[in-house]
Amino acid sequence: MTFFEKTGGQRLEVRWAGPGFDRQLIPNTVLYRGSLDTTAPAVPTGLWAAAGSGVVTLDWADNNDADLAGYHIYRTTISGSTYTRLNTSLLTTSNYTDNTVTNGILYHYRVAAVDSSQNESDKASEASAAPSTTASVILQENTVGFCGVDGTVDSNNAGFTGDGFANGNNAAGSGVNWKVSVPAAGTYTFTWRFANGTTTARPANLLIDGTASVSGISFAGTGAWTTWTTISQAVSLAAGSHTIRLEPTTSNGLANIDYLMIAGAGVVPIACN
Repeated sequence: MTFFEKTGGQRLEVRWAGPGFDRQLIPNTVLYRGSLDTTAPAVPTGLWAAAGSGVVTLDWADNNDADLAGYHIYRTTISGSTYTRLNTSLLTTSNYTDNTVTNGILYHYRVAAVDSSQNESDKASEASAAPSTTASVILQENTVGFCGVDGTVDSNNAGFTGDGFANGNNAAGSGVNWKVSVPAAGTYTFTWRFANGTTTARPANLLIDGTASVSGISFAGTGAWTTWTTISQAVSLAAGSHTIRLEPTTSNGLANIDYLMIAGAGVVPIACN
């Protein structure tokens, strides 16, 4: 490609050559003229991940951009950084199955939309998954299934995953809400990842569909707000959709909640409205 001025006017020449052909000028009639599309498509929404043994299945809402060409999926084991793109060609459907995972490792995923002009959107909020012999889903702040906190979603204490952590108001009854659907009645394991930067436990009650299910779950002090640990609780659920609420019983409020993982076959996070 050559760009030069000739007799005071600018000129751009594009030439090509191939085996057995000398360089040839590409005529103006076949070159594109007009404004370039530099507007990226909308950021995908509704990303969530279901983990199984050696597999993670991802799903998200369809983009409605008229010029949508597809999607890219990114993965990391360090939340918030060093993402690697998994797909070699554009994904044309709003789902993806990752068979290159190892049980016992926590993975973090993001999705971006790409249009026909190769503009790429910002990446969606991170969804995490922990492959295991037991199926599970992880509900994180600002992703499908997270319905809100009586407080704020913050990101000032290092070590969280996703967009941040649920920081409830320091008041009894100021809780966090989620919503899921399960295919069958049974016992499911709830695991919260949390930090409690005090030396005093912060107990909470678990409410399912507005009714107390488990009382006095003790979120022990972790010594620092950047020190995260987990606590698990077996919970009985009927088949169908359920609202889940974790509610502190003292004026100290809840520990900071990074995520809720629910282990059991067929759990699906659902929209809160």
